[in-house]
Amino acid sequence: MSDLPPVGRCIEAFGLQSQPHLNGLQAEVIGHQASPDASSMLLIVKFSGSDRPVALKPQNARVVVKQLFKIGDTVEAHGLQDNHTLNGCKGKVVQVQQDTNTVYYTTDIPEHGVTILKQQNTRAPAATSLSDFPNGTTVEAHGLTQRQTLNNQVGTVISHQPPDLLVVQFAAPHGTLALKPKNVRKTHR
Repeated sequence: MSDLPPVGRCIEAFGLQSQPHLNGLQAEVIGHQASPDASSMLLIVKFSGSDRPVALKPQNARVVVKQLFKIGDTVEAHGLQDNHTLNGCKGKVVQVQQDTNTVYYTTDIPEHGVTILKQQNTRAPAATSLSDFPNGTTVEAHGLTQRQTLNNQVGTVISHQPPDLLVVQFAAPHGTLALKPKNVRKTHR
């Protein structure tokens, strides 16, 4: 059962012959159960707009992984163990690929060339000016030393406070705070 997508994961149905109208639709995994003959496990999924659960064979479901970046976006490499010299380097995404559980970005990093990075090893680079963060931008706080509990919290830029502060609205209990651009990065969470 460890190869089955876990409960809560989003999948896309494909290759269904008895219910072809479901092919291409996304659903949430809500459980697992043994097949009627107990020879294999089935996914129990719920398609949006339907209250009726549907049982699918695992081979008729592919995990949907949300792609955070597109071709042309600038990304920063981080968390690399084997090629740690790339950590902190920025490059442009030139190709996007996806397999069952992972998105890969082919990235052109100056002085290092073209490199393939897993999505988990990419992030939006920290921006450095107010103009990089228009109102409504979703950001994540990082690098704060005075308010460390705010690091990794997600908020929304609601205004700018010249000369160099962003006013960011965070969820309770944090509220609204003014932060320097170096202490936030754009995020798609």
